[in-house]
Amino acid sequence: MTINGTIATSYSQEVDPTKDHIKINKKLISFKEQFIYIILHKPKGYLCTHNDPAGRPTVFDLLKMHNKKLFTIGRLDFNSSGLVILTNDGHFTQKISHPKSNIQKTYHVKINKILTTKDKERLQKGIILDGILCQAYHIKTLKTLQKNSWISLSIVSGRNHQIKRMLKELKIFVADIQRMKIGSLSFPTLKPGQYIYLQKKDIESRF
Repeated sequence: MTINGTIATSYSQEVDPTKDHIKINKKLISFKEQFIYIILHKPKGYLCTHNDPAGRPTVFDLLKMHNKKLFTIGRLDFNSSGLVILTNDGHFTQKISHPKSNIQKTYHVKINKILTTKDKERLQKGIILDGILCQAYHIKTLKTLQKNSWISLSIVSGRNHQIKRMLKELKIFVADIQRMKIGSLSFPTLKPGQYIYLQKKDIESRF
């Protein structure tokens, strides 16, 4: 056995199969990591993290697994619900998360008023958050109640509490947020807390 061209002299020698060239009888050994893709309907009351100092539940408690290599694409707040993707594919995560990919995330949002045409125009034009212009797309009213309403909108960037902060600039306050889609990927049959595994070809075809 050789490691990076040098004959291995110890059984305890550590190697990194993702970086080191390992040969047995002059034949290169290939190590291919198996990528995992999970779509989860995150319920309220769960964090998109592995551990919480306060002991609050996380999405990994729902999965009955704590694979440290898995991470979430599109974090949702503790009190928000909806679609979350979990994967160990770093390249795919970068593709989905980077604003330059222009992948829209669609949300249903309950607000404390009826959205006006002027409000929609302001959100479409964009609001500066942290020095970045943040815009909303495909804005429409889904349901009108006596003192509040449900709206649908899409965003590309994903700044911290972005939708709440954008609406707050218009003196509109959010009562509930549900993420419905990332790209063309949705979760129509999943109840809160349920999840399914997808193949790479199936999930990549949605973006």
